[in-house]
Amino acid sequence: MTHTCFIDLDHTLFDTTAWHYFIAQHVCKKFKIAPEIYFKAYEEMRDRSGVNAVGDPMQLAQLLTQKYQVPVSVDDFSREWYQHGLESADFIYDDSLNFLEALGVHGVRRVLLSRGNPKIQQLKLQGTGLSDCVDEVIIVEDEKYSPLVKHLEEADGETFFVNDHVGENKEIAAKFPDVIVIPISRNAEKCPDGVCETLDEALEFIVEGFLK
Repeated sequence: MTHTCFIDLDHTLFDTTAWHYFIAQHVCKKFKIAPEIYFKAYEEMRDRSGVNAVGDPMQLAQLLTQKYQVPVSVDDFSREWYQHGLESADFIYDDSLNFLEALGVHGVRRVLLSRGNPKIQQLKLQGTGLSDCVDEVIIVEDEKYSPLVKHLEEADGETFFVNDHVGENKEIAAKFPDVIVIPISRNAEKCPDGVCETLDEALEFIVEGFLK
């Protein structure tokens, strides 16, 4: 019997917000962009995409030049953005690697399941080396439940789903009653009952509840 844990990337294993601020700091300095203008465009792009991220730095640059009259080369902006985006290793949460390693020690199959622009998600993974710490990486641009459908057809052990997104967690719990959803909230001042603040808590829940 093999247990499987699907693990989210953004705000679960990786501090995406801090990473974006890091990139913004360097890009704004390089091209003399007022941070308030950068983040105004950033928020507009985020609202368009429906996810907490910039999906394409070239589109961000185009928005800055066309709507906010920022005199910057789209190609130069995008190149600088990706260059600093690779400097992502410092933005892995402190407990992430231990969580992944411990799951492996217990024989749990680790699947990193992330939603977003594949190029941006791969940029984070390339800089962090997280791909080497899991058994499989799946990046989707729409709903996360599609990979679970295929997995559950062949699953012979427990399936865990560790994720920060409230809406996705509710959807997975409703669609797949056999999947054990483990919600996590990294930034909440006070976590609701049943929500983990850290991956250490999630690990304890999995090990104590299912692996002993």
